[in-house]
Amino acid sequence: MKKKKHEEHVNHERWLVSYADFITLLFAFFVVMYAVSEVDAQRMKDVVGAIRFAMHFEGTGGVGEPMIFSGPQANQIFVNQHKVKSGGGIPISQRLDLIQIKEKLEERLNSGRSKDENMKSLQLAVTERGLRIRMLDAYFFDPGSTVLRPEAIPIIDSIASILKPLTHKIRVEGHSDSEGAGGREEFLNWEISTDRSLTIVRYLIEGYRIEPQRLSIGAYAHYRPVATNATEEGRALNRRIDMFVMTSGESVQLQ
Repeated sequence: MKKKKHEEHVNHERWLVSYADFITLLFAFFVVMYAVSEVDAQRMKDVVGAIRFAMHFEGTGGVGEPMIFSGPQANQIFVNQHKVKSGGGIPISQRLDLIQIKEKLEERLNSGRSKDENMKSLQLAVTERGLRIRMLDAYFFDPGSTVLRPEAIPIIDSIASILKPLTHKIRVEGHSDSEGAGGREEFLNWEISTDRSLTIVRYLIEGYRIEPQRLSIGAYAHYRPVATNATEEGRALNRRIDMFVMTSGESVQLQ
């Protein structure tokens, strides 16, 4: 007599395995979305710019093949909205170096002062000549004076403490507005722009022992304005000290 086969027990809970896999994937998805949302947008731009530069770099490999990315050609790319040419200007490595110095300065300056205060006294920008630290005259010097105001000393200290360990050349350039131009006091604008530049340089040497061979000064009186001299606001912008943290390349010429 044949034994009767027992029917296999049907597992009605197999759906839990698929459900658990779905929940795990959903959790991973939201973790990735959260991580992406925390990425520093500026640093992401730097990385993208560096990658684009590498993919467009001129060389012998892949001659005649299309570029991996569409966009700027090998002799021209953009990093942080600054144009860089492989055949001239600032090499990408030096520009990224200046950006790092700029970020260190901003961090140091913002640690003891508000951003609004910094905006009124300082302007930092990476240019073709190097990192420009623009010091607005009204905050650093009294009218007609070449002596640093007491409240300006901590700012100079913060800047000097970041620049001292570096090897970059530093150039300090003084500018004035056009008040008194054309009369007997024509050369006062030259004198005040020169003396204020020298004041900054002397402080860097005597206060922070920065090597004199790294330093140079320039004075342009009122002949290189950045705004109109017809208004008080424009004249206030023209009265300035520009400190340049120069690149090490020979392609950066003094202007």
